[in-house]
Amino acid sequence: MSAIIKKDYRAYFGSLMGYVLLAGFAFFTALLFTVICLRGLNADYSQVLDATSVIFLIYIPLLTMRVFAEEAAQKTDQLLFTAPLRIWRVVLGKFLAAFLFFATCMGVTLVFPLALSFFGKIPVPAITGAFLGYTLLGAAFVAVGVFMSSLSGSQIIAAFTTFGALFVLYLLGAIKAIVPSDTMSSVIFVCVLLAFLSYLLFDATRSLAAGAGLCLAGLIAVVATALKNRNMYEGLIVKFLDFFAVTARFENFAGGILSVSDIVYYLSFTAAFLFFTVNAAEKRRWR
Repeated sequence: MSAIIKKDYRAYFGSLMGYVLLAGFAFFTALLFTVICLRGLNADYSQVLDATSVIFLIYIPLLTMRVFAEEAAQKTDQLLFTAPLRIWRVVLGKFLAAFLFFATCMGVTLVFPLALSFFGKIPVPAITGAFLGYTLLGAAFVAVGVFMSSLSGSQIIAAFTTFGALFVLYLLGAIKAIVPSDTMSSVIFVCVLLAFLSYLLFDATRSLAAGAGLCLAGLIAVVATALKNRNMYEGLIVKFLDFFAVTARFENFAGGILSVSDIVYYLSFTAAFLFFTVNAAEKRRWR
């Protein structure tokens, strides 16, 4: 796995794209640092991190689009998947290489809060918490990008699908304000979600009985609980969207709120998408 990490990490610096990403990340951060901290006479660097999180919409797709898509385009994925190495190690190695490059870009921007510390007192706990949240948010988004790259053989398609996925995650806060909250809509939503999960189970196991069994058992449970207590489904869609509001949890870190539940959430979100990537890579391996 270490060989994959070293190979992919060095590949970022072996192409112009890696230096463009590094320079662009540093430039955008420096621009916001100048506006918010220097011109605004503000020592709270966590506000800069909060503002720069929007760059992930462009930065992460460009960072992760080549992870698996380039291997598929060059047909080197056949060598990768036939190597005497478990798939989860391949996926984890590629994820860590992309994340380490992201961490390198973050490390470059550490010069800005250090510069502030020479001219006065800075809120170290708040900035440290914001850096932790920023790192966790970046890891979660990198995992999304790696998953999207594993589904495509084209870097362009991988970049666009990653952008679309991240854009939806950013918009969840606005979407939940317009979704219906009545019981009937929530029940229909749960049924659709059950059908989707049943399909994923069928796709993973190739067992029609398993997929149909999950769907049937879930529908019976939904109908039974809805008839017993209709109020328990009220507002369920909003709660579901709240759970996937990834950026909302980062705002807690940026606001100086350090919560164990938020840390566990980001780690679980990252692990879930790495799990999806392993499954997608396993299918490509057997094809």
